[in-house]
Amino acid sequence: MYIDAAVKDIPFSLAEQIGGVMRFADKAAYYSKLLKTNMTISDWCALMHEIAETFLSQSYNFADDTLNLNSSIAEIAAESSEFTDPINFTPVEERLKEMLGETRGAKGFMSGRVTFCAMLPMRSIPFRIIAIAGLDENTFPRQKVSLEFDLMAKSPKPGDRNNRDSDRYLFLETLISARDKLILSYKGQSERDNSELPPSTLVTELLTHMQNRFAQKDITTRHKLHSFSRDYFKGGRLFTYSPARYAAAIALSGEKKPHSFADLPVETEELTEVTLADFENFFVSPPAYFLKKTLGINSRIYDETLPETEHMVLDGLNNYNLQEDSINRKLAGDNTDALTYQYMTAQLPPENLGIYYIEETRRTSSAMAENAFSLLGGRPEEKEIELTVDDVLIKAHIPGISGARHAYIRPAKIKPKDLIKGWIRHLLLNIESPFTTLLIGNEAHIELPPYSGNHLQELMKLFKKGCRTPLRFHISDGTEMIKRPKGISADKYNKLANDFAFQICFGGEIRPDEEITNIVLKPIIEHIQGVK
Repeated sequence: MYIDAAVKDIPFSLAEQIGGVMRFADKAAYYSKLLKTNMTISDWCALMHEIAETFLSQSYNFADDTLNLNSSIAEIAAESSEFTDPINFTPVEERLKEMLGETRGAKGFMSGRVTFCAMLPMRSIPFRIIAIAGLDENTFPRQKVSLEFDLMAKSPKPGDRNNRDSDRYLFLETLISARDKLILSYKGQSERDNSELPPSTLVTELLTHMQNRFAQKDITTRHKLHSFSRDYFKGGRLFTYSPARYAAAIALSGEKKPHSFADLPVETEELTEVTLADFENFFVSPPAYFLKKTLGINSRIYDETLPETEHMVLDGLNNYNLQEDSINRKLAGDNTDALTYQYMTAQLPPENLGIYYIEETRRTSSAMAENAFSLLGGRPEEKEIELTVDDVLIKAHIPGISGARHAYIRPAKIKPKDLIKGWIRHLLLNIESPFTTLLIGNEAHIELPPYSGNHLQELMKLFKKGCRTPLRFHISDGTEMIKRPKGISADKYNKLANDFAFQICFGGEIRPDEEITNIVLKPIIEHIQGVK
């Protein structure tokens, strides 16, 4: 179809727009042929739903219009359900235009004690009480948005329709129409950080006028985030008549019952052996480990849906894995060109972007590998360890060993989980002989000198306990905890409100156990601070 329409020298930035035009032309040609055929009215309605879903925007700004269109199509199908003869599209089109031309907002107007409506004609009829919702900043009055091909907007004339001026006039009519009370509502606080949000400029102008003309200052009521807040039952400006909300407020202020989702501790087989990976993952999140290993519940949610479009950039995890694999190959002396293989097998973005990732990965991985070589003083090797601690055999395969030095390399900033994993490996290596461990990140490195304490035994006791009952501990902010010179407070780990495993195991009790936190982290902090 587009062989004769090829255009040379099209910039890459316009590829998506041109592709959209081509897809639109394809769909338009396809539906144009269908509209020239004969179908039953039910088939025509199904086709109109399909066309609407294909061409109409999914933005919430057009949600009302889309709903109105779909409702009209559904009404056409319902009123002609008994007519099954095939017809052309013309009568269906005429009926749809007729229905869309009707003013739907006026149905049921003034038919009951409370009327819900848009700001349409008849709005100037007086009412005892009028309430308007949604008077947020940049929402009302409506902003004027002009299309590039709108010639009237480029050269406005007196008398042209202006939505912003019309909305200001609507607001003035509303003020005149309210006889007893006028209630204006807007979103006054941000749902993200609770910061104050300004109302519509019309509301601001009205408040300023009320203050200057009538000295009215306290006319704004700030509602609580939740309708069951206790403040609604103390009397005063905030109130509610809802028995359900009162019951919720009573329950919220009452004595909290201990959260329990299972009979604890869980009876398990005697623990005799553990791998290094399991031991490390446990101390990253004991609740998640307990759910997965003991109860068989996976607390991580994966989106297995295949993407509809090809990723043109690598996400953080894929980029991390790419650099980690390249660094490990360089440290092991493996000269296999794995990056080119990944590029040729479409594991990297195509064309120049994929080549950029190859060059950038080679540069960063070479720099980190050279840094590791200089810190270790030679090429690292692997070490197998089988060690019994508190009657449990730990099997470990630890790479990055050179002499009495060990490197734990992460191609990113050293995170709390990297710190605890590197520390556990450091403890295992120091059982046999003194070892120095280097936690090497892309910004800096942390050096752990030889350690001769019994911290590994304490960790094993927590591990055995955590396999039978969840422990309230989680690594969340290693940077802050390292900066604290006077021990560790669990307040720094209070970022677990959205942690799935914590919610299941402890409900609202997301504050980590301070005693467990100190047992796990205090020796690490003191050991690192001792170096300084």
